[in-house]
This record gives sequence, structure tokens and C-alpha cells, in this order.
Amino acid sequence: MTLQGFSGGIIFVTAASDSETVSEAIRYGVFDYLIKPVAYERLEQSLARYSHRHQVLQDGTKVNQRQIDEMYNTYARGEQKVTLPLGIDQMTLDKIQTLFSNNADEYTAENVAQALGLSRTTARRYLEFCAANQALQAEIIYGKVGRPQRIYRSKKPL
Repeated sequence: MTLQGFSGGIIFVTAASDSETVSEAIRYGVFDYLIKPVAYERLEQSLARYSHRHQVLQDGTKVNQRQIDEMYNTYARGEQKVTLPLGIDQMTLDKIQTLFSNNADEYTAENVAQALGLSRTTARRYLEFCAANQALQAEIIYGKVGRPQRIYRSKKPL
């Protein structure tokens, strides 16, 4: 596969995962490289980063070092990149953490799904991830009828 003619404004979505194609994409300045199947959250994150970069560069004013660092990955800022498991996206995780940091309330997966516009399954996956990492406390409440319900509370400041 040859990438001649591509510019830095390209978000490359492909099934090609061989190192030669990835290296060539980097050489030609591809903005982001996504391997199929692409998670919607990951594509959304890439588009948001590209939009931010485009706005900064089209502004016509001088850019500062912080803005340049934001255009590049976290390694450019000297930060260690946090590796999240498959199916957990940083942007969605941030929304859930914000929900729990703003309130001392308790939530079910259904409450979180409604509040953030997620599916109940997605909300449960993120809540269980937070509980497994000791960011949230999960408690099972047994009612008189139906199945038990998990309630999530903030365990410590997120």
C-alpha cells in the first residue's frame, strides 16, 4: 500500500496493521491511524482532536507551547499515557467521573445511562471498571420483587 499524496489532515481508517504501512503513514504525516473495527468513542476522540487542531491553526494568531503540545500526543508533554482496556474510552470515563465528583448521590447503571445518554450496558461496563479500580463503591440492594440492583457511590475523590 502506498500513501504518497496523503497530507497531515488525514485520519487513516484501515485494516492494515503491518509495521511497514504504519511507518509509511507516520512518514507522510497522517493525523491519526485507526485499525478496523473502529470503536465509535475512539473515532469521536480523534475527530475532536483534529477539530481542535484545525481551529488553533486557522485562528491566524501565534500559538504557544501548550497549544502545540496539545496537538501532539501525551508523550510530547512528558506525561505517561494511561492504557485503558478495550471498550473503555477516556472521554466517556471522564464524563462518568465528573458525574460522581459533582454529587454525593448514588446511581444505578440505568441512572448513569439516562444522565449521560449511554446505553445501560455501556454505563454498567464503565461503572464496573471504576469499581474494580476502587474509584467507585458498588453495593447490591435486594428488593422484595425482581432482581437485585447495583448501586454505585463515590468512594474517593475522582
